[in-house]
Amino acid sequence: MFVNTMFLGMWCYVYILWAQYWKYAETHAPERKQRTPPRGRAWDDIDAAAAARMFPLQFSEEFAILEEPMSGNGSAVAVDRAKSYKTQLLVQLRNALLQEARGKTNRYGVKYMGKRLKLSERKSIAGLMCELKNEVTLRTLGRKDEPFKTTGMGKFFPEGQFLQGERFNSCAVVTNAGSLLGSNLDAHEVVMRFNHAPVTGFEKDVGTKTTFRVINSQIVSKPKFDFLNSPLYQNVSVLAWDPPKYRGSLFEVSTGE
Repeated sequence: MFVNTMFLGMWCYVYILWAQYWKYAETHAPERKQRTPPRGRAWDDIDAAAAARMFPLQFSEEFAILEEPMSGNGSAVAVDRAKSYKTQLLVQLRNALLQEARGKTNRYGVKYMGKRLKLSERKSIAGLMCELKNEVTLRTLGRKDEPFKTTGMGKFFPEGQFLQGERFNSCAVVTNAGSLLGSNLDAHEVVMRFNHAPVTGFEKDVGTKTTFRVINSQIVSKPKFDFLNSPLYQNVSVLAWDPPKYRGSLFEVSTGE
């Protein structure tokens, strides 16, 4: 259901983009030269096929993106950006279509055995958060948890719980986009960043301070991120998460079974 909703939303967004583009193109397109019929032939004698050959722009159902720069400053850059964004958007739509075609509607093997509430019985977001806090025990893995203790991986885990006993007066969460606050971020006691978002070279926009990073399992497992040697993950606390099977054990998660 989520993939279908996302797919529909992206297609609606593409339709809006294309509608705006063609509206702009029609307004700024150069005037086309009027063509006249061949001498000795009347307009009524020209069939549809001949008219299509004579007036391809008027009769063709296929359109092409204008290659020449539009008038105005920065128009060439704007066209290049639009083309680049179009390519990225098409790739994302294609990936979403392929994922949906795989038929993995329940990739984590969830078998819900609880009671399904009626719409009128469902709780608010605040009510669900309170229930989650009161009834579900959340904790991070430690060096004494199996199978990490036996396999020798326990040394990479902290002895206690993450931020156990710590108290802070202010915290800044640096999101993936739009957090161009620079030194304002560094003024907080705790600065949290996500995944492999860079800092070096972007200090003016995103600051320099990093207290800990929240990363997904791909950052740890894929060699291209160089997790053990990258300076992004040095001298900071790292909180890694992974979406395992609904009823999978820690052994299955650690071995990938």
